[in-house]
Amino acid sequence: MTTSDAVQYLLPCSASFKCLDRFSILDDLGEPEDVDGQVPFWYIFTTLLRSSVQTPTQLAELLDTIAVTLRESPGPAGDYQLLKFFISGLQPAFFDTYWPLIVQLALELPQHFPSGSLQVLGAEEALLLASKEWVDDWYITYTLVTAGPHHTALGSSPVPLSPIEIEIVESYQTCPVQLGLPSGAAVVSANRYIGFGQSATQEEVHAGSSPETCPAVLITPPLGKNQVLVIRGAEAVLNITGQRREIKAIAQDVGVSVDWRQRTMLFMDALELDIEDDEDGLPDLTPENLTREVDKAAIAFSSGVYEVVCSPLWGCGAFGGDPFVKVALLWCAASVAHTSLKIICDSGLQEIVSSLNILVAAVRRRLETAQDLIELLRTTSAAG
Repeated sequence: MTTSDAVQYLLPCSASFKCLDRFSILDDLGEPEDVDGQVPFWYIFTTLLRSSVQTPTQLAELLDTIAVTLRESPGPAGDYQLLKFFISGLQPAFFDTYWPLIVQLALELPQHFPSGSLQVLGAEEALLLASKEWVDDWYITYTLVTAGPHHTALGSSPVPLSPIEIEIVESYQTCPVQLGLPSGAAVVSANRYIGFGQSATQEEVHAGSSPETCPAVLITPPLGKNQVLVIRGAEAVLNITGQRREIKAIAQDVGVSVDWRQRTMLFMDALELDIEDDEDGLPDLTPENLTREVDKAAIAFSSGVYEVVCSPLWGCGAFGGDPFVKVALLWCAASVAHTSLKIICDSGLQEIVSSLNILVAAVRRRLETAQDLIELLRTTSAAG
């Protein structure tokens, strides 16, 4: 819930976060209603959390009560069969150990956020959240990086092409080596609207393995033309392999030491070219689209000092981007940011990977700078 001026996101513990007591949960507690018959949601929430929950069915009923209290309907979250099945396999440990801990952490929310709100990100503003309190100096940061209105990635000064590698893997993973660790960054999203659902897209897989990224949904406005979201310090608690219906969750390799404080996630939206008219040629190659995409990527890649930036075929797939043009643009952006680029493709893209390697080899033989490469793309566009 955001305030009227849309600069603060109200948390459930805010005194201004109110709702109707639809189930008369507070009738016996004497909590006052306002003139609209509403009470602070936090009173209802804490009362419900302190009730006895010992079975998956009771937990589902509790969640349903919370959902209906807030929205008058359980909505899409109303089907708890999978949750009940999952928790049944964890008994008795879940209700003996895990659920009490979840309740304890939830009830501590006012201690961590005494204002009862989060600042919605604005230009060059960052939200810093302390995490893992038993570790010193560990913070999760959410930064909306904004370039000036006349920002141009490729100026007149020649920029040598950076090293590039096209790597094929058996499957995409959220393991450290594919996340740019220890000293790089990873592109994890191509969406303008940050939001995590159930489709197991690239963005959702990365967020699903890293719960600390979830506050981004609450505080990030739709990304502007010259904006990217950068999240640092989020741990991938699971290694999720594959995509969509083929995903699997396995434990991270505990034998490998990882400093998750060094992790950087880049949320940079790509153009939705699948809705553009291609009668006059490849939409990727129009001058305005070329400039927009290389500028967007350069803003993200220049948000820090990275040894390498790892990326899938950004903006392709559902967005309809051409993989060869997109890789060329990412290469230009990496060169501007003075970082190496690693394009990661799964085994289903073997043919594209082979063609990309041929393209990279040809560019290296003929061209020296990012300006040369972008000019080649512009010439290709002009030639139709």
